[in-house]
Amino acid sequence: MSRSIGDFDAGSVGCIPDPTIAILNVSSLKSKVIEKLNASCGQEVEIDPATGESTANSDCASYEEKDVKVFSFAATDGLLDYLPEDAIAKHLAKGLYGAGAGTGEESGQKIHLLTACEDLIYAAAQGWTEDKGGRYRDDIAISVADLELSEL
Repeated sequence: MSRSIGDFDAGSVGCIPDPTIAILNVSSLKSKVIEKLNASCGQEVEIDPATGESTANSDCASYEEKDVKVFSFAATDGLLDYLPEDAIAKHLAKGLYGAGAGTGEESGQKIHLLTACEDLIYAAAQGWTEDKGGRYRDDIAISVADLELSEL
């Protein structure tokens, strides 16, 4: 874990102390997601068999900034070696927002965030056990931050 904050003393014993840092503009990110969601919705065109005219699907929802949620997670390679990032994000979203109800997933029921994290840790631990026969398991840790900004 010390490597994640740049423990440069660990570099002398072979650890790579350089943290990976990404800076994102949350408003810009939300705008791109909204644009993509609204554009994909407009592609659903129905043809009236009687007239042959095309009409846009009127059931199409219009997304706004409040409909897009942004969060961040940091995890050790012990977790990321066995679970794909998109699966981690989807499971954490259920813990933060109860996500999944409108996306065709089986359950949109909100679970406790700690339970979501434990589920992921247990799944990665199971991967290590199956892969290494219980002889070795790397450290497995995860942290989550909800990046939703309240209006000032």
